[in-house]
Amino acid sequence: MDKRIHFNTIQKCFKEKFNADIEQKEFVNNKTGEVYNVVYKKGTDIAVFTEKGIDEFICIDSNGDKVEKENIIGYVNGVNTTKDEHGLMFSEKDLVLHFDNKAVDVAQLIQREKELYPERTAIILQAELMKNNYQNGIAPFYVDEVIYVDNEEFEKIKKLEYSDVLKEYNERVYDGVSEGNHGVAIINESGDGLLIDTQGYDYARYMAYAPQVGMAIDNMLDREFSQKAIYEMKLYVPLRVVELDERYDIDGGIYFDKICDTVRRDDIQNEKRGLAEYLSKKNICQKKVYSIKPDIERVNDVMMGVVAIKMTEPLSQGEIDDLKDYITGQFSDGWGESFEQQAIRVDGNQIYVHFWNSEEYFIKTEEEMAAEQEQEFEMEGMQGMQGMSGMSGM
Repeated sequence: MDKRIHFNTIQKCFKEKFNADIEQKEFVNNKTGEVYNVVYKKGTDIAVFTEKGIDEFICIDSNGDKVEKENIIGYVNGVNTTKDEHGLMFSEKDLVLHFDNKAVDVAQLIQREKELYPERTAIILQAELMKNNYQNGIAPFYVDEVIYVDNEEFEKIKKLEYSDVLKEYNERVYDGVSEGNHGVAIINESGDGLLIDTQGYDYARYMAYAPQVGMAIDNMLDREFSQKAIYEMKLYVPLRVVELDERYDIDGGIYFDKICDTVRRDDIQNEKRGLAEYLSKKNICQKKVYSIKPDIERVNDVMMGVVAIKMTEPLSQGEIDDLKDYITGQFSDGWGESFEQQAIRVDGNQIYVHFWNSEEYFIKTEEEMAAEQEQEFEMEGMQGMQGMSGMSGM
């Protein structure tokens, strides 16, 4: 699906990353009728712009002089732009930008677009917002997002004081609604809530107090998160199986069914989100990963630990690396440390299963496992060819 990026997002990114101010302007080719939206350094004098060829253009200032190329950040044909209530948007497929003769990473712009123009929750409540004791009447309240705060911050917002929390919320942009109001739900440590329409102010301009609404909102958010988690992936780790209080390593594959049954009966399986329940804000994959469940599988006749993951969209490489680090921590010091201390009774003996060990541990995606196996096959094939070549020379 083609992603759209607001020009406002591009402006913010250039200011944040390069401390550069940029502008955009629309130019029309009088001969062809083509329209170009040109992005350039603020203050650049441009009177005429037209495309000459692929990645070539003619740009002239009001004195008839050529505009220096480094002042032009990029341009997009007008057919690949759209507008909404928040302004001009560019198609990411056609967006090529440069700054100081270096290409700008469009993926970073897409990520910033998601942060500045996030998707609204599906939660709609009935609320009567008030301002200075004036009641607007009960109307639908569309919850843009839910923010959890401590009791002190909650009371400050409730008293209509300035709030950094609301200031940060106001930096994000949500579409308007055709009826009722939209805004943010602030939840405190006790589960009480404030439904706020800031009207762009950094305090609660219009507000409704909603006692103990937190649990209901949490349930709605979880249901929405679960419904969006339509993507799946797996990560694999080697298993270590020992017996007699970890004195001897054994081939655990002969007890595959018993080990598999024990893992699937573990309490973590009863948690809707499994190990994902403990993801925190420092985990960049947190907003995409709904559930993380440990399991056991045979891979090329080798018993391995597997982590089944459900998510709302595919993860970037950075998010995958973050998830790997999180799961490794769970296997070494969290859930895995607890599980490896549980004795599994087999054939009158006891075995212990480790999802982490310091000597042979790795964590790989299905694609990485397949690539490694293919490489092994190629190496075996080369060794076989060398052996045949040696025999032919005898």
